[in-house]
Amino acid sequence: MTAFARPSLLDNRYAVIAETSAYTYDDDDLVNYAEFLRNHGRYMTKGGYVDSSRRIRSLHRQQDDFQISKHQTSPSRGGLLASINKSSLSAPAIGTTSRKYKTSDENELPSSLSLATILENKKKEYDKQMKLIEEEMIKAKQSEREAKRLEGDIKKEQRQLHHSLRDLDVDATRKRYNAEKHLSKNLEDKDKIEREFVKKREKQTKQRTDHIIDSLQTNKDKDRRNLLLCNDLARQYRTKAHELQIKHQQLNRIHTDFEQKVQQRELEESRLKKELADIATALNLEAQKVKTDMKDFLNVVDYDRSQIMKQDLEQEQKFNQFNDLISPVSFKYPVDDNLHMHSSHIHHTVQSVGVLCAALLIKFKPQYKLADPICTFIFSILVLITTITIMRDIIFVLMEAVPSNVNYSRVVDDLLQLPGVQNAHSLHIWSLSLQRTALSVHIAISPDRDCLTVLRQAQDMLRYKHSIARTTIQIEPYDEYVMNACEDCRRPDT
Repeated sequence: MTAFARPSLLDNRYAVIAETSAYTYDDDDLVNYAEFLRNHGRYMTKGGYVDSSRRIRSLHRQQDDFQISKHQTSPSRGGLLASINKSSLSAPAIGTTSRKYKTSDENELPSSLSLATILENKKKEYDKQMKLIEEEMIKAKQSEREAKRLEGDIKKEQRQLHHSLRDLDVDATRKRYNAEKHLSKNLEDKDKIEREFVKKREKQTKQRTDHIIDSLQTNKDKDRRNLLLCNDLARQYRTKAHELQIKHQQLNRIHTDFEQKVQQRELEESRLKKELADIATALNLEAQKVKTDMKDFLNVVDYDRSQIMKQDLEQEQKFNQFNDLISPVSFKYPVDDNLHMHSSHIHHTVQSVGVLCAALLIKFKPQYKLADPICTFIFSILVLITTITIMRDIIFVLMEAVPSNVNYSRVVDDLLQLPGVQNAHSLHIWSLSLQRTALSVHIAISPDRDCLTVLRQAQDMLRYKHSIARTTIQIEPYDEYVMNACEDCRRPDT
């Protein structure tokens, strides 16, 4: 049985206490136990422990020896007490007792009286001692009972303490389990956050890598075009050099006719050298032009970013001035009104008319009280019809569709009619609101045209002719091979 095992509920707190004797704790049993001590008790003497019967017999022998010694010495009473004390300390031998007893027959009467007195005194002392022993035994039994009760109370408290310790152990185990569970949950959350962070970082790294790869691919395409141009010029140079070599061979073959045709050959040789110098100069100029074009393109981008706010403000001012002079492209609604105000004006006007008509009809003809709900229903239908057109414009704005007042093909044709524009692709037009339209387009121009000039002309044309003020225009050099191979560079109608 373990220390924390639950004992039986029917357990008696005195059941574990062993019985000390076969006698019970009743008063009769105590008297019997005292009688038992009288009959079987042991007493301390100089010769060792003796029981009650042996002591009584030895006492009779000592009394007999005392009577014999009394007759031999002095018959005084004080001598009798001294002889009794002396005989109690040292008893004579048994063999001499019979002889002395025979000599004391003549004084038997006084010695028997003194012996009876002594026995009576001894009996009284013995009774007092037995009463004291009985009282001590009763006190001992009471102390034993109190000790057993105290022991039972202690065991009961120990049982409660064991229960408390067991509950404490269970609570500690539960708290440890909850702490471990919370720790494992925190570790799982930490692993999840780390995995999400790793995924996000990998995604960012992939996006950056793709952007770098696209940039490298663009640069490679430009380098490839430059290499093709350089190879073409080198081929032309080799062709001209080969022609020059042929001319020298012909010059060697017709050396005999040199004097007659020296002027003609000098002119032809000077012409070929001039062409060769032009080709070499063109090759160097093309190489320098590629570098300058790249530098100019970067400068244009920086300049465009820095001046875009200023140009927008200037163009808006020009647009406002132009609207004052000429009639702009008509919108469906006034510029000052927005969608909410326009719809609210229409709805309030229609509802007011309906209420007025119903009130006039009921005033002049009170029996037509149903005119009010009928008019409300009719004018609600009219409000719904007017709302349909407004909802169409709202759908155009929400879906970022091409505005109804903008012609997509006409915008493309107008962009292609600009000086130096070879192609316009990736054109996107969408509605930001009823009065605001946004546009983004890629324009391919000739290499000899200035990109800033073309950009300014395109912005002015879109602003004043098509009323598109928010534009994003990307200028790029025209390459016929790239434009023919690109699917996005073709017009939707083709």
